[in-house]
Parts: sequence; C-alpha cells; structure tokens
Amino acid sequence: NLYFFGTFPLVAMVAFVASRALGLRRATSAGVGLLYTFLPFHFWHDQAHLFRVGYITAPITVLLLLSLLAVRAPGLSNSSGPIRSRLRVSELFLVGLGAVTIGLWETMASAFAIALIVSVGFLAALRDRQRYRLILALGIAGLIAASVLAGNVATLKYRAEFGTNPESVARPLGDSERYALRPAAMVLPEHTHRVDELAEVGLDVYRTDFFRGAEGGQSLGVAGVVGLGAALGFLVTRGIRPNSSVVPDPTFGGLRSPVEHHGLIILVAILWGTVGGLGLVTSLFGLEEIRTWNRIVVVIAFSALVVAGSVFESISRRLEERRSSPLTLR
Repeated sequence: NLYFFGTFPLVAMVAFVASRALGLRRATSAGVGLLYTFLPFHFWHDQAHLFRVGYITAPITVLLLLSLLAVRAPGLSNSSGPIRSRLRVSELFLVGLGAVTIGLWETMASAFAIALIVSVGFLAALRDRQRYRLILALGIAGLIAASVLAGNVATLKYRAEFGTNPESVARPLGDSERYALRPAAMVLPEHTHRVDELAEVGLDVYRTDFFRGAEGGQSLGVAGVVGLGAALGFLVTRGIRPNSSVVPDPTFGGLRSPVEHHGLIILVAILWGTVGGLGLVTSLFGLEEIRTWNRIVVVIAFSALVVAGSVFESISRRLEERRSSPLTLR
C-alpha cells in the first residue's frame, strides 16, 4: 500500500519536471502532473499490477522521442567539421541516463520505449536525410535493452538453470490482440466512471464483442482527448517538418516542441498498440510476453496532456493580450 500510494506523487513529480522541460509554465505543468497521475490507468491497475502503476518512464520516453525529432538532434552541434569535434558529451550523458532509467525501471515500458524510439528515429532520419538520428535511436534502444538484461540477470540465470513453467504462465499468440489498445476507449468514458450516466456509456462499449476481455484504464479524460485531437490535427495539416522558430536549440532544458511532433508520437504509439497493429508482429517472432500493448496509452496520455497544456496557455496568452491592449475609439 505504501508503494502504491507513493506512486501518485512520484508520477506527478516526474510529469511536472518533464512538462517544465518542454517549456510549459509552472502552473500548467502542475496541472499536467496532477491529471497524468490521476489517469484511469492508475486506478484500474492499482495493487494488482503494482509495478505498472509507477509509469514514470513514459514522460522520459516522450522527451527522448521529441529530442530525436527536434531541429538539432541531441549530442551533435550544428557546426561544420568531423563528428568527433561536434559531439556534446553532456547531452549524450543525459540521453544515456534517460535510457538506463527506462531499462532498469520496468520491462514492459522498456519494450514500448524501444519500439517507439526506433520507429520515430527512422522517420526522423528519413525526414532530414541524416543517418545520425537513426544511429542515435538505435544506440538509445540498445542501451535500454542492455539495461533490461542487466536488471534481470538473476531471473535469466534462474530460467537457464531451471527452465520456465508454461502451465503457470502461458502467453498464447492471441493475447496480443486481447490486450491490445482500443483507440475508441481512449476517447470514451471509463466504464468505472463515478458518474453513472458516463459509466453506462463505457459499459455499453465494453459489453461488445470487440472489447470483450480488454483491459480497462485506457481513457484519456477530457483534457487528454482535447490534446489528442489537437496533436493529430496539427500532424495532418503541418506534417513533421522541424520548426526552427519553435525549437531553436533543443536540450533537456527548454525543449519546446511543435504540437505535430507530439501528434507523430501518438500516431506511432497507436500503430504499435492497436488491435491488429505492429505489436502483433512482435509476437510472431517469439516475443509473446510483450502482449499488453494497451498500456502504451500512458505515453499517448502524456503527449496529449502536454498538448492540452500548450493549447490552454495559448488561449490564456491571447486573452491576456486582449485585456492588456488599449481600447481604440473610432
């Protein structure tokens, strides 16, 4: 119980720090942190999935993904010359620290991070025709994987010596579909909602064959849905071109990314997590244990809430400008 309740301030604090690093105001970042830690995901999994509810690695994953998409990829300056003379060791250290934290924290979240980082890094390399972005993405993914292996040495040694118990923990191929992400669930009320009328809407959906056996906790909430719509809308209308006026010099301090970059992260996460998505492909290659792809929703939720915070700040800024501008009489 102490650990479970401790994950609420822990998740909120990490989300707050990540939001501040992304350029949001202190009050907005606090709001993002509170909304993020009180996601339905946190309550639905509770003590039953104790190591899943401390989802602090999702904001770190989003920071790494945004850095791969930024005008200047971390660890390499824009000056001319050989790569060795352009390397920024301090930034590479921060990237490595984030990767190691992800890998040592939780295995399933590490798998999600590796899939997203390699995918987004590949797209960023294609966009800019810059191999360094893909090499960096593969390096981050490799460091995460190495950290996972290092953190599970005892378990791997035990399995090598005594084997597994397939009768106790069977992971059939169909589990990837059963526990896949339902995009509709992200925008609908949770079937355990405290408002009866809204809970009934969620129950009607979860009673259908398409949702039978699916995990709950996938709802993003009102603010998350607003951010989701804005992020995907900007992605469709603007693409994923780097915006130098928004991201002048991306580091982990003051990284202000275009909304469409969040849209790309969300879209790639949906493609990996959804029913019949790329997550099913991994199961075909012997990775059946990576099956609960619906839990990638915590990555989607953080990006969506950051976008919602950006929208809120943009509206607030315009209202302040209107109030402060002098009235002109004609």
